[in-house]
Amino acid sequence: MDYKKKFRKRIYLMAAYVVIGVLIVLSGFMNICRSDVFITIGFALAFSGAFNMIRLLKIYKDEEKLKALGIKETDERNIMIAEKSRSWALATYIVMCSVAMYFMYATGRDDVGYILAMNVCGLLVIYLICYFIVKRKY
Repeated sequence: MDYKKKFRKRIYLMAAYVVIGVLIVLSGFMNICRSDVFITIGFALAFSGAFNMIRLLKIYKDEEKLKALGIKETDERNIMIAEKSRSWALATYIVMCSVAMYFMYATGRDDVGYILAMNVCGLLVIYLICYFIVKRKY
């Protein structure tokens, strides 16, 4: 797949963020979900999606910037750094959730501990599925 096509998919993804954010905000204002946090998250998602979509469209229209970004993203060192960062972020998140889960159970907040435990289990299941897909592909 050429880089321009891949970049266009990123723009569509940002548009999807805007749409999802607007739907979340509307559902909050229409009392479908009665939470101020829900509305705030919707606004944040819509505005960040719109901001990134505008930024990506500016890059998409400038051939030189698009080509330079394509070279930067296909550099092996940058790819390795991104892979290690994702791996460390996942491992750190799992450890932090596991420690928080322990403290929640210890302090009698079993409901929050259960949610954290399911979060860790879900991430590990997703990781295993992705691992086997990537292993089969490469």
